[in-house]
Amino acid sequence: TLPPSPRWLLQRAQQDAVQKAVASGASSVGPIPTARALAALSRFRSRSPREEVELEIASIVNVIEEEGGRLATWSTLCSARRALVAGLGLVLLQQVTGQPSVIYYQNDILQQVGFGRQTAAASLLVSGAKLLATLFTVLKVDSYGRRPLLTVGISMMLGALLVLGLGFQLAHPDPTHGSIELGGAWPAAVLA
Repeated sequence: TLPPSPRWLLQRAQQDAVQKAVASGASSVGPIPTARALAALSRFRSRSPREEVELEIASIVNVIEEEGGRLATWSTLCSARRALVAGLGLVLLQQVTGQPSVIYYQNDILQQVGFGRQTAAASLLVSGAKLLATLFTVLKVDSYGRRPLLTVGISMMLGALLVLGLGFQLAHPDPTHGSIELGGAWPAAVLA
């Protein structure tokens, strides 16, 4: 399971503080306890100075207090248009590029481009490369930033899909087997 986020811990601490205040009959709620959230954020930001982590916790506390425990609504979601457009745009971009379809049909594609009995090994190689790229991105997103990694990733996907499309465009149909034949170095190019 994923560790709880600092924001979630602070919201729970606020709810607990409100419940204690109501139960004791207090007229106001004290400050939100931040110790658990500070520990959680310190784990996420292990390389950041403690003062920076404390400032981030204070910022989250301010936002939570401004929200006053209100639940998010559709109008709240739509007020964050930039984030909403970015998120939906990324989902749309992933579908439009066709990358999920290529991964889904990779065994058929690799078989048709001439890998034959090595299709499983080639498929494992493609999946391993995707796993390594994902791990690299997860580990380095804070160092390089989201935008450069996204730009490089999209460029590499575009290049790979262009090579794949060109390979199939230059393919020679094999009517005896109902498949296509890519000669020369095309199987290696399609795998790359």
